[in-house]
Amino acid sequence: MSQQRLDCGRSPTLRVEHVQGDLEIRGTEQTQIEASVEGNGQVSLRQDGQVVVLTADRDARLKLPRAATVHVVEIIGDLQVRDLDGPLEADRVEGDALLVHLAAVRISKVGGSLRASEVRGDLGLQGVGGDVRLTDVSGGVRVALGGNLTVKNTNSPLDATAGGDAVLQIEIAQSEPVAVVAGGDIVCRLNGSPSAEVTLSSGGSQTIDLPNVQPDSSTGRFTLGGGEAAVSMSAGGDIWLGGEEPFSGADDVDAIGSRVAASVGKTLAEVEVGLGAMGAVMESVSEAEISTKVQRIVERAIRRQRGRPGSGMPLPVAKGSPETSSATSDEERLKILKMVEDGKLSVEDAEKLFEALEA
Repeated sequence: MSQQRLDCGRSPTLRVEHVQGDLEIRGTEQTQIEASVEGNGQVSLRQDGQVVVLTADRDARLKLPRAATVHVVEIIGDLQVRDLDGPLEADRVEGDALLVHLAAVRISKVGGSLRASEVRGDLGLQGVGGDVRLTDVSGGVRVALGGNLTVKNTNSPLDATAGGDAVLQIEIAQSEPVAVVAGGDIVCRLNGSPSAEVTLSSGGSQTIDLPNVQPDSSTGRFTLGGGEAAVSMSAGGDIWLGGEEPFSGADDVDAIGSRVAASVGKTLAEVEVGLGAMGAVMESVSEAEISTKVQRIVERAIRRQRGRPGSGMPLPVAKGSPETSSATSDEERLKILKMVEDGKLSVEDAEKLFEALEA
């Protein structure tokens, strides 16, 4: 293992010029910068005026003072940064990024996905190729990404453009604006008592689950409270907007449950279309075998998503179970379970459909 140390004081400025692999950065209480790589790799720490410069030819780990200012120029692999009180700036990260307990962050490009939590300042993400998940961001958020966006426990201002779905749990702070554009669906819960002028536009349906709200059918506009903030949401698919209610788990982005609840008929129609390619399988395998097999798959998937085995979460009931409601069609239940097995329907969407059938 190659390792270098450099005395730098409590608030150095570090420029990471190039890492040919992954980079892990962690803030500490020490007054040294300590860099290391595994095996026969080479790492370099050098002083360039008031700036410390780092390069490494493979995966590298870096410890430095918490108050350091960090500028990452190029990382060929993944970037992981934790426990910094100084600002973080990154120009290019080819892989994924994980950011935990940081101050202000600005990143120009991430090739993969990004997760950030406990960011105390502003967060700017100009180009993320994959999904983005943000939790507990205290400052303003500006993000553009190609995949799905999840934002939880975050205040406005928020300016987001997502190629996929957007699942939001936000609080509108005074008159700070919110602007969200998504290529897919938008599901948004507004915490607290929002005061905003809201404008919605979508390629699909719009469901407003808020008391005493009557949107203008021609403009999609309505007012919450005193109407202080400007809130606009535009979706290529459906929009669901409701009041405060905690997320049920860590993976809400994987299944837009509220959307399914609002459009059960549409989803059932999609299930029927998918059954066309299933005829031979249905003829060669008994219903009891499929039902039992899929029940086990659904149970494992739910426990894996919730992260706690034995959580007691209600599961879809297999055909023949004594818990099956007489009002529920066994044939429809079997079709839904088979769609889960084939990957054409998510676990959460299946749960919503079962609830709709029971009703």
